[in-house]
Amino acid sequence: MAKNSISDNDAQLSGLANLAGQGALSRQPDNENFLLQDRFFFQMPRIPKFTYFVQSVSIPPYQYSSVEQPTRFVPIKRPGKNITFDELSVQFLLDEDLQTYFELYNWMNTLQTVSDYDDVEEIEKQYGFASCMVLNSAMKPQFQFKFYNLFPTSLGGFEFNSAITDQEGILTEATFSYSHFELESL
Repeated sequence: MAKNSISDNDAQLSGLANLAGQGALSRQPDNENFLLQDRFFFQMPRIPKFTYFVQSVSIPPYQYSSVEQPTRFVPIKRPGKNITFDELSVQFLLDEDLQTYFELYNWMNTLQTVSDYDDVEEIEKQYGFASCMVLNSAMKPQFQFKFYNLFPTSLGGFEFNSAITDQEGILTEATFSYSHFELESL
């Protein structure tokens, strides 16, 4: 067992030596521009007015579980079986007619019975789709995150305050669960 790990380490060291011998220019990235926070376009066809007021989107982590293989000495971590997806979080401004709020509020009321069974939609109609297109420094589409079988799980509250002096739009948050997301180059 120890002999295999030594040969694996030797192979990795050999790969590092090859990389060092290639020269600095061959390791330079093709594009030195940074990904910028304000270069995105979010859309959700089920609630189109919501899209216009989106201010930020938190792309959730992509997590793969691991399992521990017991050994006589130190447990060895191995790849697990499950990929987990955290909830998608979106911050948006409220318009003065509350159209964005009502779009989400009405959608959430079709997921479960609040007061009337007639409001609940068939299971196939409860889900939506969302995408977040990432733009490069020239404002051209570069990547797209696609969220499938999406539905709202939380609609944030908001506060009215008559003591403020500078008027600002009211920002709130919505969270969504989904089955999975895909990332594709455009």
